[in-house]
Amino acid sequence: NMKNQALIKEATIRVPRMGGSDQKYKFEVANLISELNIYEDIRKPFLTGKVLIVDKAGMFSDIMFTGSEYIDIKIENVAFKGGSTITKTFILRKLENVNESREVYLFDMIEEHGFLGSIKVINKSYSGKIEDIISKIIKNNWNKDVDLEEDTNFYSEDIIQKDIKVIVPKLNILNTIKWISDRASTISGAPLYVYSTLQSDKIRMGSLDNLIGSDPFNNTPFYYTPTFAGSTEGISETAKMFSISKVSLVNEKGELNLALKGAHGVDYNITDISTTTNKSLHVSGVDFLEKFNESLFSSSYTQNVYDVDFKLNENYIDSYNTVDYHSLSNNKTFIDYNNYSYEDDLGKMKSTINAKMLKTILSSNLISVVTPGAAFLSSEAGVGEVMRAYFNKPNFTDGNSKNIFDKQASGDYLITNIRHIFSQQQHTVEAMITKINTKNNINV
Repeated sequence: NMKNQALIKEATIRVPRMGGSDQKYKFEVANLISELNIYEDIRKPFLTGKVLIVDKAGMFSDIMFTGSEYIDIKIENVAFKGGSTITKTFILRKLENVNESREVYLFDMIEEHGFLGSIKVINKSYSGKIEDIISKIIKNNWNKDVDLEEDTNFYSEDIIQKDIKVIVPKLNILNTIKWISDRASTISGAPLYVYSTLQSDKIRMGSLDNLIGSDPFNNTPFYYTPTFAGSTEGISETAKMFSISKVSLVNEKGELNLALKGAHGVDYNITDISTTTNKSLHVSGVDFLEKFNESLFSSSYTQNVYDVDFKLNENYIDSYNTVDYHSLSNNKTFIDYNNYSYEDDLGKMKSTINAKMLKTILSSNLISVVTPGAAFLSSEAGVGEVMRAYFNKPNFTDGNSKNIFDKQASGDYLITNIRHIFSQQQHTVEAMITKINTKNNINV
């Protein structure tokens, strides 16, 4: 039922400082919420959000909001019979705005472990596999499990770095997780992501090659056509559920932008101070992405990021080292482990740089799509999953229905960000999606 997709069944604001568990200081606001936004980000192991509350009865008149209040939210999927229920707790970390009559309140919110992760500092030694270290930090500090194996298409043998030993230099939890995960890469040169989704209480971990190479969550493709962008009158319920109502470019890719961010040509040096030896290599983004595509998708796909024939002063653009990385390390720091910086294998050094390149490419090649949220809720889909989407050609006029879709734009996209919008029992998704290749013979 597309008229009723998701119901905010419960939403309770708690003010612990005013009475602990006293019901007097719990405020049920589900019926007062004008709009609830919840954000997923493949680069963040926590959710954030915004909630707009209309308090005409003056329920909040005695509360001086400080950013320490909680809101417990229960969302019920009512688009399908027997739909799931999602329960989440956030801290209302900031009162962003309130109107003059003090009736309309806009709060910015964050999951509790995200709040804690921003302020709690780690100064501790860890050793072992990179993914095990991250899991231990999450479990010990947040008491949360990490979702691995088939749920996130991640397998421990994919990470090619040797076991390491690190002493975390007084970083907060979030920066520690990022710092350690940035050291990881797979044999194909893919980075490691640690993230959260709306429909799971676990923290998820996935290598990009396995995420982007997985099957789409939607068996029925999402479609963008002028009909869906205008009116959905006369369209079936299923077609409405997989309709894209709006498409926009988020970050326009460009050769100069990619080059300046280190996604074209990079020079990497590592100096071992115990032996005074230096290892150096040049890394080409063009060469890497072509090999990455071929190993992951076969020759039936072509990379859609770089112009491989682009030259400046008769030199290919990836021959210029626009970014230099230089690391100092000591291979004798620890007996049984590598330290954070040391790597004795040039191939593994290159893989680490390739992972940085891929992160840059993904963030520079995004489009935004808006679609009903029913398919996402029913499939428990979130960031880190693949979404199949077909887009019509602009100004299509040749009359042949087989040619209506843009074969360059259509295909399988990785979801990197989601904004869940809940309002008036409607659930809308605004998703940021990206792809790094085009299928040569796509049938739509």
